[in-house]
Amino acid sequence: MLQNYIPVLPWNQLTIEQRQAIKVKMAQIIGARLGILFGCAVERQYTNARHEDPYERAFEDVVSRFDLFLSRTNRAVTSSGGEEQRGIIVLASSGFQKTLALLANKLQQSGTRWRQLHNITDIPFFAPAKDTRMLQFADFIANALYGRYHTSLTGDFDRIANKFDNDGGVIHGLAHLTLNSSCTCLACFSRRGRQGSLVAPYA
Repeated sequence: MLQNYIPVLPWNQLTIEQRQAIKVKMAQIIGARLGILFGCAVERQYTNARHEDPYERAFEDVVSRFDLFLSRTNRAVTSSGGEEQRGIIVLASSGFQKTLALLANKLQQSGTRWRQLHNITDIPFFAPAKDTRMLQFADFIANALYGRYHTSLTGDFDRIANKFDNDGGVIHGLAHLTLNSSCTCLACFSRRGRQGSLVAPYA
């Protein structure tokens, strides 16, 4: 679809206008599909204060949110006589591959810091991002989160914000791990709105 929209060239050979056009098109595709998004923005001060690795902390958070989404979905499906669903995790090959594979196996066996995983099946799969459009979309989403939370470039994020997992107006699919207790971003605002019934990992 993108090949018919703009010539396929290395990103660094595209003009600014071409790059922006591709990003707008990708956001439109994400918005038009049935997929649900999950993301976690981590500030280093937050993980430094807890002596945690930000990459591993974000991975655990997103996996837990995905599992909770599947639990909620399965409750609705089985109540109407449907079949339960299971999820798989596919990650882009990177220098973090070995670390994330070990962490994923640990989470599968022992659960997250909040609860046991019930709906994630099999080991995580790794693939080069250039070989699959799904991972390219995931990369776009990650960059949109980075732009929103680290560079104040909100355009890409704003176009896909409504696709993050939510239920009854509560945002479950997006986390912002920050020491700023007065942050008013989408994730933090939704979190404070349900403080009375807060359930990990949304803490």
